[in-house]
Amino acid sequence: MAKEKRIYFASTFQTLDMPTIRSFDFSFPVVLGLLFALQAQGQASKELDPMTPPPNFFAVSREFVKPGKDLLYNEIETDGARVCGRMKCPNSYLAISSITGPSQVWWLTPFDSFLDLERIASGYGSNPALLTELAHIVERKADIVTPPELLYAEYRKDLSHDGGLDLRHARFLSITSFKIAPGRTEEFEQLQRIQKSAYERAGVEDGHWVYQVFSGGSDYEFFVIRPLVALSDLERVRDFYGAKFQAAIGPSRADIHRLTAAAILSSTTYLFTPNPAWSYLPKDWIATDPQFWDAAAVKEK
Repeated sequence: MAKEKRIYFASTFQTLDMPTIRSFDFSFPVVLGLLFALQAQGQASKELDPMTPPPNFFAVSREFVKPGKDLLYNEIETDGARVCGRMKCPNSYLAISSITGPSQVWWLTPFDSFLDLERIASGYGSNPALLTELAHIVERKADIVTPPELLYAEYRKDLSHDGGLDLRHARFLSITSFKIAPGRTEEFEQLQRIQKSAYERAGVEDGHWVYQVFSGGSDYEFFVIRPLVALSDLERVRDFYGAKFQAAIGPSRADIHRLTAAAILSSTTYLFTPNPAWSYLPKDWIATDPQFWDAAAVKEK
């Protein structure tokens, strides 16, 4: 039996068995971070412009920082981004950290196919010096974080209200996790479609993406992601659900209450902010707001 090649991935610096990725086992840890330039080995990088459709899939990793370890974690993740800049990691990434709830970091990697992930893995596999550096990062933070949770989620265009989201100018992200009662996914989908129709009739500009988890976590979980330019946008979102929206719901109000009660077990909303110093981003991303993104490691094309 051939010896398995173990691959380390930025930005959560997890590991991946190459035979696993070739068989498309969805349980493997992958490179995690918001990826707007999927750099395939021997391929041109792919930009995800803020105004283009969102990616078909997200890999979502969540890790919690142990109490009192935030300063050390900051040092390690900043070093990790610099390693990627110096050693030319094959993908860019963005870290977001919580400002409400427990201290946690999420890494979101958008991709349009699993072939994209396989190409990234090949890029790491051909750079043994990079793997050695990343292995050191893994060792340094092993005792200060909880084991990361890895999920895969698929974009649900039919449930989303994409109002021209501009992620590069987002300074906050509101992410709501919905846990759905087993066997009640259709009711949740119906609920989201009713609300989406009401948004459109009322002219509501509450742009958000809906993603459905399909591997690595609960089979009945959805994420709703809202990028925010400022905290004051939270008030704007609240105002969207005022008189015009309520009027647009009209006779569907009873259905909304019924479907909500039947489908949703719980929902939790966290507020995050991007952390440039932990990020490894393309030049044109940084150029959108150099003052904010200047601390990020630069990914050369």
